[in-house]
Amino acid sequence: MSANSAVLVPGASTGIDDFPVDLSWSPAGNAFAVAGGEGRLYRIAPEGGEPVLLGTHEPGLLSVAWQPNGELLATAGQDGAVRSCDLVSRSCGGRPLTRHTGDVHVVAFSADGRVLASGADDRTVRLVHAPAHGHEVARGQRGDPLRG
Repeated sequence: MSANSAVLVPGASTGIDDFPVDLSWSPAGNAFAVAGGEGRLYRIAPEGGEPVLLGTHEPGLLSVAWQPNGELLATAGQDGAVRSCDLVSRSCGGRPLTRHTGDVHVVAFSADGRVLASGADDRTVRLVHAPAHGHEVARGQRGDPLRG
């Protein structure tokens, strides 16, 4: 952590209205995202701030990843969909970025934030172009699965 990053308060805790299944620190270290198994997505400041409900992904979340520029979160769900949450415009959900035929267990952004990878129960890994702030991925940019 840099000198400008958040200071963690020992013993700080907060409650959410869901059970956490994944956590992801923001690139700046000033917040973290919590994915809930019942589908709620929260942003929490580490110095004991109140959780902010960003949106839901029904029927439940399994993974969350923060884009390196800090503007987007990607969520992976039990419905086989990968969705984005634009933190600048506070717009979450919308059309899936990609869809698997089984639960999606992991999502991760490339180092430059332009590509999003997801892996699911259907034994596929999919790569898609990550949306730019305020824009959905164009239909022709959806990723085909990598199979091995």
